[in-house]
Amino acid sequence: MSNNHVYNIGDRVYTLSPLVPRVEEHIVSTVAAILDAMPEDVREKLKNKEISKASPMELLDALGMFAVQNQSRLIACVLCPEGKTERDKNVLEIAEHLEDNMRFTTKIKIVHDFFACEDIQSAAVLIRETWKTAKKAISNADTQ
Repeated sequence: MSNNHVYNIGDRVYTLSPLVPRVEEHIVSTVAAILDAMPEDVREKLKNKEISKASPMELLDALGMFAVQNQSRLIACVLCPEGKTERDKNVLEIAEHLEDNMRFTTKIKIVHDFFACEDIQSAAVLIRETWKTAKKAISNADTQ
């Protein structure tokens, strides 16, 4: 990701982080924390891909886990404050700053920029192709 994705939020300047292992680690640990906060029965339904069997209240509970605070935490994973490195940044502190200062349109732009970047698109294509190759190899192994 290039550093041309710069965001002035409140009194701070952030750049879109490159997709490096530390950023991936931040994202995975944040999603895990969000999932851990979900009620056990909803988490099991998600794990078993049975979300269609969830009641409306269970769905609302699950969606609530992705409320503003969690959205800010996820966005904080992919932003780096000016003058900091991925190693130095504090995701929770950034998330708090975003909750107080990030406009809705800025939030949408950051999400768009993240998914539109070449790193993400290339990774998605590579993952899809790797999965196809693995499935084909497994299928061939099963027939031998």
